[in-house]
Amino acid sequence: MRIQLAEAAELATVLPDTPATQLDGLRAAVTAGTGACLVAYADTNHVAGHVIFTMMHSTWDAAEFLDVHQVSVHDSEVAAQLLARLREIASERGMGAIRFSTNEDMLLVGAEPTHRTKRRFTLAVHTASATRHSMIRRVQAEDVMEIERLCRAHAVYEKAQQQAAGFASRLMSQLLAESPRVWGWVVPADDGLIGYMTCSREYGFHDGGDYVHMDTLYLDQERRGAGIGAQLIAHAVADATEWGLTKVRWQTPSWNSPAIRFYERVGAIGVHVDQLMI
Repeated sequence: MRIQLAEAAELATVLPDTPATQLDGLRAAVTAGTGACLVAYADTNHVAGHVIFTMMHSTWDAAEFLDVHQVSVHDSEVAAQLLARLREIASERGMGAIRFSTNEDMLLVGAEPTHRTKRRFTLAVHTASATRHSMIRRVQAEDVMEIERLCRAHAVYEKAQQQAAGFASRLMSQLLAESPRVWGWVVPADDGLIGYMTCSREYGFHDGGDYVHMDTLYLDQERRGAGIGAQLIAHAVADATEWGLTKVRWQTPSWNSPAIRFYERVGAIGVHVDQLMI
């Protein structure tokens, strides 16, 4: 058994039934290093299984994680070897997790994944406001302490694990990079920042291309209901427009009814997703 990452030129052979638009998008992602196809070969030419995944950015971890988009495997031994190699790739790249958005029973045998139920939203750029608002600005170096406070408050609100020590300085170095993998917008007030949003450009295999992922959006509780959240989302839409992309995506816990109602009001379409994390 041979397990290896497919080159862009090999994808049509590995995935012969995949639509051309998805193949073209995957080739571009493999070339750019934002997506990959891990292939199990039983012999030189026979494909015994594959896993398509992307490298997504997590604001709270200030690191990337593997996001699995498609799995095709029918043999438990092949599945075990694919999962082992996925773990190695995540470790080699300093990633903290692997996320599955489908219940891949065979691949995850013995993995003891953590289950999460989410509501995933998609906002079509052509249907949404892309007006930038003067009160909202990009993250600056002096925002580090306030960004950490907002991120930790956000984690408490979403009942998530608190961030590790030092995550804020790592995140700020990423946000302020010359060609940032992730970027952020903040809402300043006289007494400090009252909200923030972080976004990244990500690849979606089933879409055949990239989209803007709104990883975090949070406002101090007493500042909600004044339209600021919608203004932040408009900045994400404007970012997508400048990139020539057609979608903004994000997710929220399925129990977060106030956020779900708000996202539906701004025109986003939500679907239920079950996620498994290892």
